[in-house]
Amino acid sequence: MHVKGLFAFDLEVCKVERECGWEQGGVHGDGRYHLLAKGTGLHDKSWHYDYLKLLLGTGLITSSVEKWRPRRKLLAPCFHTDILRGFLTIFNERSQTLVEYLRLETKKEFTNIGTPVTLTTLDIIYEAMLGSSVEALENNSAQYITAMKKLLNINMSRVLKFWEWSTFIHDLTSGREEKRVVKLINDVTKSVIQERKKQYLNGHKNVRGKRKALMDLLLELHFETKELSEEDICEEVNTFVAAGHETVAHTITWALYLVGLYPDVQAKIHEELDGIFGTDGNRYVTETDLNDLKYLECVLKSPRPLQVNSSSTDGMESL
Repeated sequence: MHVKGLFAFDLEVCKVERECGWEQGGVHGDGRYHLLAKGTGLHDKSWHYDYLKLLLGTGLITSSVEKWRPRRKLLAPCFHTDILRGFLTIFNERSQTLVEYLRLETKKEFTNIGTPVTLTTLDIIYEAMLGSSVEALENNSAQYITAMKKLLNINMSRVLKFWEWSTFIHDLTSGREEKRVVKLINDVTKSVIQERKKQYLNGHKNVRGKRKALMDLLLELHFETKELSEEDICEEVNTFVAAGHETVAHTITWALYLVGLYPDVQAKIHEELDGIFGTDGNRYVTETDLNDLKYLECVLKSPRPLQVNSSSTDGMESL
C-alpha cells in the first residue's frame, strides 16, 4: 500500500475511533468490525489489474468489491475440498507424466523446471474444471498454450514499460498482438463452454458427491437461476485457468528449487514417502496418503511467502 493509501486508512481509523468513542487505546472489538464493514475504498484493485480485463473481463480477480462479494458467494461451493477429492485421478495421471518428463531432463546438465511444472498445472486445472484437455506438457507448441504464454508475457511487459501504460501507445504496439491472442483463447474457451452446455442440457452433470464441479455450478447459475450470462461464465473460466495454474506452478517450482538446496530436507521427504509407498512408487496417491504426508505438506507450504522475497530461505531452514 502506498503512502497516500496508508494516510487515508489512518484517517479512517481515527474517524471510526471518534465515532465509536475509542480514541484511547486503538480500535477493538466492534470497532474493527465497524471499520472493515464500512470500508475505506482502499480495497479497490491496483491500476495494473486493468490490463488483465481484456481476457478476464470483470471476473473474481479484476472485479470491483461491489461485484466481487456477491460473485464470490455464488461460487463458494466450488472451493470445497470435496470437489478436489473427485479429481485425484487427474492429479495422479498428470503428475506421473510430469515425473517421466523430469526423469528425462536429469540427463541434461541444466533444465528449467518452471516450464514443465507450469504446463502440468495448466493441464490439471483445465481438465479438472472443463473436462477437456489441452495436453500442454506434451504439446507445448499448440496454439492455445502459445497464446496463453504470449499473453502473460505481454501483460508483464506492459507493467514494466511505462510508455505502454498509455492505452493509445499500447494499442499501437503490443496491443495488437494482445487482442489477437485473447481472441484465440476466448474462441477455445467458448467452444468448450458450448460443448459442456450441450452435455449439461442432456443431463450429463459432473457432480462430485453433494458438491458440484465449477463448470456445472456455472451452468446451473446460467440455466436455472439466470444469475450468470454466458459472458460471465467465460470470464470466470478464463480467470481460473489463467490465474489458477500460474500461482500453483510458482509454489511448486519454488518448493522444488529450495528442496534442491537442502539435502537434509530431501532425505526427510524421501523417508516419509518410502514409509507410505514402500517400493511401489508408481501407484496412485490416495486421499489417505495425502493426509499422512505431514512433512511434505509443511515443505510445500513453506515456499509461499518466499515467492515475494526469493532471497530468503528461512522457511526451509526452519524445517
